[in-house]
Amino acid sequence: MLTIPINEFLKNKRVVLVGNSVEMMNYEYGDFIDSFDVVIHHGAAIAKTQAQYKNLGSRTDIWITGTFRFHVVKTLKDDFESGQYKDTLILFNRVRTKLLDVDSNIPWENSLPQIPKIDMFSDIELIETLDELNYMEGFGNGVRGPKNGMRPSAGFMSLLYFTRKVTSYKSLDIIGFDFFRKITDEKRGGGDKPFSWYLPIKDCGSHPHNGKLEYDYVKKLEKQKKIKWNVLSDLKEEKIKYDRKWLDGTIFNKWADEKS
Repeated sequence: MLTIPINEFLKNKRVVLVGNSVEMMNYEYGDFIDSFDVVIHHGAAIAKTQAQYKNLGSRTDIWITGTFRFHVVKTLKDDFESGQYKDTLILFNRVRTKLLDVDSNIPWENSLPQIPKIDMFSDIELIETLDELNYMEGFGNGVRGPKNGMRPSAGFMSLLYFTRKVTSYKSLDIIGFDFFRKITDEKRGGGDKPFSWYLPIKDCGSHPHNGKLEYDYVKKLEKQKKIKWNVLSDLKEEKIKYDRKWLDGTIFNKWADEKS
């Protein structure tokens, strides 16, 4: 894994952030994605197969992951040690529901794979940023944390990171982002209908992210010309017909159920 300073890595590069919208498998933007100097994928997309390259692109120059997806490193050990991801820079998203639970920090940190990574934000930075955006408003047993148990999505945190902390790139595009306006007509077990193409769901009973807050903020970034938003179809709320062939030959059917 690369460990060079990220500002240096991105200097004057054309960068694309690839989201995991449920629509991604309906479009073949792989060549468009691969045309950028730096391709960034989130979470479970690191386990894409060659059959999905036409949709997601073949490269992952930077991988952004949180605790749920980090453990795929163990599943793809050879890829990270000597294969296709040996030169991939890993950015770690520290957002979690128990953000202020100090007693949980040590066992939580120790559970992560011990490989090189860059924390996008420190815990203090997260608290200050979520406060500023009104994403913090009480959580569980009176412990202050993400509003109503919601936590910022990885895509949203990556946009905050690349518009606030790291801006040495030439341009920043996003694709595969709709901030949960598209959901599938199929789900795994209980809980809400999934909003990502790999059906990550568990019986949580509520949506984990504040889609409206995130959507409104990113529309402002677009208006300020800080990003170019490549929209797949539209940004209307809609159910998308799910095709299980999307997951043929992948580890998602088994892994997503265990780790989502």
